[in-house]
Amino acid sequence: MASSRHHLTHLANRGAPLGRRSALAGRHTPPPTAAGAALSCRPRWYASATPDAPAAVIDAALASSPVVLFTKSRCPYCVAARNLFDGMGVAYDAVELDKRSDGRDVQDALRERTGQRTVPNIFVGGGHVGGCDDLMQAESDGTLRKMLEGVGITI
Repeated sequence: MASSRHHLTHLANRGAPLGRRSALAGRHTPPPTAAGAALSCRPRWYASATPDAPAAVIDAALASSPVVLFTKSRCPYCVAARNLFDGMGVAYDAVELDKRSDGRDVQDALRERTGQRTVPNIFVGGGHVGGCDDLMQAESDGTLRKMLEGVGITI
């Protein structure tokens, strides 16, 4: 509940109506650290009204950030993945497939590339992590931390 309220607060602060994100790319900031200082790097939300070639959308997102999540805004597993990264203070780029006119095509291209049709579809350092269950397993056994350290992100 608190993370939902936090999310709506950020949307309100950006000037977007509560409960909706702009169709244009915007920024989402993870919660402040315990010391109250804002994190230095902020994840970006990708949603576009102009379709690009699906493979190019994927390649551009993977080139833009070491941590990329292909998600849908109302998917509880996507929310859990975002909450995990937010809680760790890790900046990520999120491509909201349900906010894109070409979202189905991008999701089909992801399936061709990874063999995974479901969201979230998570990448660290360009390598495919998998979905939410895979992410949670990687976090619990320490491999997520190693993957993040491999791309220069320390926690």
